[in-house]
Amino acid sequence: EPEFCSAQMFTFNACDARGMPHDERRILTQLIRVVEMSPETDVGVGILTTAERDVWAEAYGRLGQNTQNAASLEAIKKAAVVVCLDGGLEDAEPFEVAWPRQIVLGEDGGSAFLFDHTVCDGTVMARITSHCYNYAHSDDTDRLYYQFSNYGKKFVKSCNMSPEGYVQMAMQLAVFRTWGSHFFMFGAASARKFLHGRVELYNTISEESRTFCRVFDSPRSSWAEKEQSLRKAVARTKQNAVLANIQCDGTTFEDPSLPNMCLTPYNIRPESFIFGISSSKSFPNKNAAKLKDALEKALTELGDCPYTECVLHDVS
Repeated sequence: EPEFCSAQMFTFNACDARGMPHDERRILTQLIRVVEMSPETDVGVGILTTAERDVWAEAYGRLGQNTQNAASLEAIKKAAVVVCLDGGLEDAEPFEVAWPRQIVLGEDGGSAFLFDHTVCDGTVMARITSHCYNYAHSDDTDRLYYQFSNYGKKFVKSCNMSPEGYVQMAMQLAVFRTWGSHFFMFGAASARKFLHGRVELYNTISEESRTFCRVFDSPRSSWAEKEQSLRKAVARTKQNAVLANIQCDGTTFEDPSLPNMCLTPYNIRPESFIFGISSSKSFPNKNAAKLKDALEKALTELGDCPYTECVLHDVS
């Protein structure tokens, strides 16, 4: 994918040789290199894309007569998306470039999304963008994005545990420590064995998980007791998920279905865990930031546990 910074174009592959997307760390490293390699602003050729179509068509043809320019134009044309690493957006001229499917990221934290009419009708995209922006900033919803990068699925599997159940137990421990009680929690399982398989919900609260929270949070418990309680709770959660796969009705939402709930969708990755925590501002005791801090502490402590069945490896 191409990147524009200081009116200069750079490109790198967002996927590896097998076609798998690179993780966020590698992409971030590449973007930082782009910024470091473009300390000075070059000639703003991109402004030609904002001219009348006849003018841009003529300029495009003339640029393409040069071999290097032709290769650059072809790279942009074939890109999945163009990322523009720009200066502050408020004071910058907004019509300096108009490549299709462009994400603009300003150094002041501002961002924008540009879409060409040849890809999607502009009025539709503007309406969708406006709706998403207003929805994300609704008065009563508190949203927080959090990535735990100390370790991920690889480490959990090396300890002979289900990553899904492991994350669920980390969440339950965080909730228990934050609000001092056990609340109804559920996970999502895919009923893929059915035609047009849907998402089924399963209860992750069990006697084993309740015991795990009490044992792991007690200063009197030994590491062996903590590990045993965790493994039993993870195994029970996995069992519930397997049972859910033989059913076929359930619904999930992107916001808390009740005002006093917290919704925490998560993404289990090889070297990290990603959480999207949302809660209602009308219930300040159900604070997303508090849950995030408790979740980080729970995952850190679970990772520090000296598991008897863990295969040592580098998780740095």
